[in-house]
Amino acid sequence: MIKNQSFDSASWPPAEVEFEHCTFSGLHLADTNFSEMEFSHCLFQGCDLSMIKLKGTVFHDVRFVQCKLLGADFRMVSRFLFTVMFQETVLDYAIFEKNLLKNTLFRGCMIREATFAECDLTSALFSDCNLGGTQFDKCNLSEADFSSASEYTINPTRNRMKGARFSTTGIGGLLKEFGIELD
Repeated sequence: MIKNQSFDSASWPPAEVEFEHCTFSGLHLADTNFSEMEFSHCLFQGCDLSMIKLKGTVFHDVRFVQCKLLGADFRMVSRFLFTVMFQETVLDYAIFEKNLLKNTLFRGCMIREATFAECDLTSALFSDCNLGGTQFDKCNLSEADFSSASEYTINPTRNRMKGARFSTTGIGGLLKEFGIELD
């Protein structure tokens, strides 16, 4: 296990597959196989992780800041201790299915054409996120905060939404599924 180290492009790839309290900065790791790796209390800063392979990957208290995770498929990650945070990160075309994302912070992210299916997003915060074309299907969105998010379309009949927060300017995204338009 590697602890308390920082990695940049000169120090990648490491020989180990378990990382604790590590920082990964400015790495271009698109299409890299992260399968069966374990990351605990780690920070990815300014990394391109587009299309990474995540079968059995453990993410426990991992922060992604100013990263690109285009097309990342989180369906195959280890669900054990899965806790992540995304800030100013591009998650276009990402797939989250049956992930436990309670209290997850998405701040200033582009999350376009992504999929959230059967996820528990209770009390998740989508602060200043663009959700254009993103699908939410059979999710628990109770107490989730979309009040500063934009371009979302959410079908209230296909998701649990008690106590979820939305802005009045975004209310059209809740009515779109019913063919209702607001002026």
